[in-house]
Amino acid sequence: MATGTRNRERIAAVAAVLMLAACRPKAASLEANPRRLVIYGTEQSKEISVRAADAKGASVAEMPPLKWTSSNPGVVEVSGAGHVVPKHPGTATVTVSSGNLSASVAVEVVDLSSIEIAPALLRLVGPAGTTAKFVVTGRNAAKKPAAVPSIAWILTNPKVASIARDGTVSSLAPGQTLVTAKVGDLVAESELQIDIRDVSRIELRPETAILRVGESQKLSVTAYDENGLPIADAGAQLSGSAPDVVRVLGDGTITGLKSGTAVVTASIGSRRAEATVLVD
Repeated sequence: MATGTRNRERIAAVAAVLMLAACRPKAASLEANPRRLVIYGTEQSKEISVRAADAKGASVAEMPPLKWTSSNPGVVEVSGAGHVVPKHPGTATVTVSSGNLSASVAVEVVDLSSIEIAPALLRLVGPAGTTAKFVVTGRNAAKKPAAVPSIAWILTNPKVASIARDGTVSSLAPGQTLVTAKVGDLVAESELQIDIRDVSRIELRPETAILRVGESQKLSVTAYDENGLPIADAGAQLSGSAPDVVRVLGDGTITGLKSGTAVVTASIGSRRAEATVLVD
C-alpha cells in the first residue's frame, strides 16, 4: 500500500515537471548583437552576445545549446562563447545556430593597428572663433601608412572650444581641453590650449620650400601680438592648394607626394601668411 502511494507520488511529480517544461516559452528566434562588427587590427578580440526570443519577441530565460561558425576562419575565428578573434584583414560572416534557428553577424577586419594625431599640443591664439585643424594618420600591422575611416572626436572641456567632424577646432573661451580621436578601440590624444587675444600679423617660414617626392619638412608659424612681440607656440590653421602634390599636417609638417607646386596657407583669425612648396 505504501509502495503504491510512493509510486503515484513519483508519477505525479514527474508529470508536474513535464507540464511545467511544456508551459515554458520556447525559443522561436535568435538575435545576435552587434549585427555588424568592425575590428581594427588583429590585436583586439571582440564578443558577440546572443538573445533567444519566443514567438512574441520576449526573451527566453533558458538559452538553447548554441553552435558558432565562421564563413572564413582565415579572417576571423569564433569560439563556442561568441569570442571573435581576428586573424587577417578581410570579411567574414559569423553564424550562431541552434537547431533550425540562426542569426548572423557581418564581420570586417581592417588593417589599421594604430592612429596618431597632429599636433600633439596645439596652442590656439587669436580672437574667439579662431580655427585650426587636427589631422589623424594611421598605420597598419606592417607600420606602413593606412587610411583612417570616420573619426569620433571628444573634448573634455567643450566650453573652451568646439570641434567639427574633419578635426577643425574653433576657440570659444580661454582655457584648455584634452582632445581625443577614436576609431573603434584605437585612441589618440592631444592637448588644446586656448588663448583669446588679438594677433597683428603672422609669418610662415621658410617662404619657399623644395622637397623631393617622399621627403618631409616642417614649416614654422610665428604670430605677433599688437605690440609686435612674438607669441610663443601659437598654432594656426594650415591648408594646401594642391593636396595631391603636398600633404600638410596640423603641426606644420609637409610631405611631397608628386612633382608640382603648391601654396601652403597659415591663418589665425583674419591674418594670413603663405609659403610656396616645390616638389621635384
